[in-house]
Amino acid sequence: MTDYEAQKYLDRNPDLQHSFGRTGKFAKSDARGHYLDFGKKEGRNVKAETWDEPWYCGDTPQTSCQCKGTLYIGAANANDTGDRLETFADLRHWKHFTKKTDDWADCTMTSFGVSEDPYPDLKKQCWCEPEPQEVPTRCAEDGGDCLCNGLVYFTQKYVSGTTKLADFYGGVQNYWAVQDANKTKNQTCGPELFEDTDVLPGEDKQCFCDENKLNLDEDGVQYVKEYWRGIA
Repeated sequence: MTDYEAQKYLDRNPDLQHSFGRTGKFAKSDARGHYLDFGKKEGRNVKAETWDEPWYCGDTPQTSCQCKGTLYIGAANANDTGDRLETFADLRHWKHFTKKTDDWADCTMTSFGVSEDPYPDLKKQCWCEPEPQEVPTRCAEDGGDCLCNGLVYFTQKYVSGTTKLADFYGGVQNYWAVQDANKTKNQTCGPELFEDTDVLPGEDKQCFCDENKLNLDEDGVQYVKEYWRGIA
């Protein structure tokens, strides 16, 4: 798991936040260990959100990538079979190099400061893993303890008619409530926290933590989407 994937794994799983912390010194390494030992077998999600997915930049020395996040360079083809490495995961399976960037960078080993190429005879390729957008993160299921130093949103748990967890955007398009937990840093995720408001009676619910404390009203859903995606 990359650092971004490990953080996303923590953000999606409140039980791991309670065990390892949200952003502590060893939180990401503990998250990696948990995924290898348990999470993969349990089918827990480590994929990037649609707007945070790694993207292919190019495979020529003339390629220049505008990447805000982590830039990767590695072989374009497998060292044993010669097959094209088509995905971000394929690239990371083989020896590769990374660097943090928030601007343009050349897709060359020299640009990455690599003096000895492990695959000198193979064509290279570059991928950008974008730094994740700072969106409100899932902090508790209904009745659980939400660790949060900011705003807590109480929303639907599942996408309507499915067993798929709703994300923050989906939740705030339905009925929701919000409360400031800044002074206590943790609150029980339930109607009591929201002045006894049960936003969806009879349905499963969850809470999201927004430590950036973006105020949201009923007319602000589209703005929130655009704001967090870096459009507004």
